[in-house]
Parts: sequence; C-alpha cells; structure tokens
Amino acid sequence: LEFRIYTANRNEVEPIAPKTPDYAAWKMSTELLRDVLARRVSELSLSPAGQSVNISYLIDGMSVPQPARRRDEGELVMKFMKLLADLDTNEVRKPQKGKFTIRKDNTDIKYEVRTAGSTAGEQMTIVREEANQRKNLSDLGLTTDQIVQLQSLRDLRKGLFIVSGPRNTGVTTTFYSLLRQHDAFLNSIMTIERRPAAELNQIIQNVYSLSDTGTASYAQKIQQVLRNDPDIFGVGDCSDEQTALLLIKAAASKLAYVTVESPSVVHALGRWLKWAGAEKDSLLDVLAGMSCQTLLRDLCDECKEAYEPTKELLK
Repeated sequence: LEFRIYTANRNEVEPIAPKTPDYAAWKMSTELLRDVLARRVSELSLSPAGQSVNISYLIDGMSVPQPARRRDEGELVMKFMKLLADLDTNEVRKPQKGKFTIRKDNTDIKYEVRTAGSTAGEQMTIVREEANQRKNLSDLGLTTDQIVQLQSLRDLRKGLFIVSGPRNTGVTTTFYSLLRQHDAFLNSIMTIERRPAAELNQIIQNVYSLSDTGTASYAQKIQQVLRNDPDIFGVGDCSDEQTALLLIKAAASKLAYVTVESPSVVHALGRWLKWAGAEKDSLLDVLAGMSCQTLLRDLCDECKEAYEPTKELLK
C-alpha cells in the first residue's frame, strides 16, 4: 500500500495474505480508503438498503453517490472499519464513535467512525478530521474587509459573537477558526459541544454526551464549564432560551462565541431577541457581532469551461 493504517490504539495494520479469512474485508476496505484519499473525500457514508449497501462521498460540500455494494460486502467493510476504530463489532443498534489514522507522505490524516442503528440495518459515517483542524480565517475564502473585521475580535475581552448559517455550510469551521485566532497560551479557552468536529490544540473541549441528558441540561453543562472561569468561551449550537440567557450573562465578563443554525443574520437575530425576552437590552449591550454564511463552489482554474446560460436558467 502507498499509505499506512493505524488503529485507534496506534497499532499499524499489516497487509493480509490472500486466501485467508480476513483478506476480502481488508482488500475491499483498503481499496475504498485509497479512493477516498485520491478524491479528497471529507465524509464517507455507508447505508444499508435491502440486499445492498449504498455508498456516498462528500467532496467539497457536494454529495457524490458511488456504486452500491452487495449487502455482505458492505457489512464486511463496516466490520473492518469498526475494528480500526476499536468499536464493538457485535453492537449494531446503539451509536458508537471511534477513530483511526492513515499516514500518507509522512502526514497523519485522522478519521472518525460513527455508527448508528436503523430499521434497515447499521449505518456508518467516516469523517475526515484534518480539513477542520488547520483552517485559519485567511483560508475560508473571505474578503479582505471581512477578515479585518473578524480579526478585530482578538482585541475584545468580553462580548458575544454569533456565527450562523444553514446546516452543512461550514459554520463549525468558521467557529473553530475564530477560536484559533486567539493566543491559547495567554488566554484560557474552553468550548462545550455536542459533537466536536476536530481537535483544537491548546483549547479545552468539553463534550455534552447522551449520558449527560439524565443529569444535566445543555445549559447546566455550560454553567459547569463556566465555573472554571475561561477567558474565551465557545458554544457549539444554541437552540433554546435557557442556553441563550446563560450566554448573555456570561458575555458581560468574557468573550463568547456561539453557533446557531439560521438562513440569515436577520433570522438569527430574531431568534436571539425572542430567547432574550426581558433581557433584550442586555443582549444588545453584549452583542459584539454576527455573521451568516453559505458555501460557494470555487471551480478549478484548469478544469472550468465557459458556457452560455439559457434564458430559463437566468430567470
């Protein structure tokens, strides 16, 4: 292989000899991973459907269906991926999550394996983490004016900045980039997230897991983290009044970033004003700014071709 695979326990996966029981699973899985690497796939999905398993790639934010596999082949691949991520291969109903690493050209690329049960069978999603880890504001395709405005947040010691956008439009990547622009050696930076998309160096990431729901709400978990008195605080996803009020109060003494799913800044502001209720004035006092984003496809300079659009398309 032109790359090496390491399990969640950092054990290297050795090639498997032909005509052995595990060879078929190893061969199909490594061929799939080779294709994923070559085509810059950020997310791989495997979903059972009758006697087959559907496969889909996410490339540059666009879902690209792939040829389906036979059910038995797909299940062999999923079992192999679960072994890499140190997951329970016998558990096919409860959600599981684990990681493995591919080393290619002396670079480690981390993948997170997520499984979930369904009426059709176990589903699996494999997400490449590297894409979210290293992006700075200058890597997001922003204008110079936008970068200057967002970089000015580094000088603030308190306030609330809301990062909004529709689902799957890079909101978390922007959220991470904003946190990363602060010096983690001079500031105590913490986050609370339901599902971290990547590891942030020198930033303490707290996870609100399913096991917490019986003992604490999302807002209560945030309150627990705030007792550590971070200088900068990030909240991945605000969707309720209790969380919003807590953040408005916290932003009076520290800098807080929060993500919100919303189609526009106006819509996001409306949601926050509704959550704030009688505390609207407090919200406006601490609000440092808001952003809303969507993804635009940047065509390759070598591949793109000009064409004349039809009147119907322009309309």
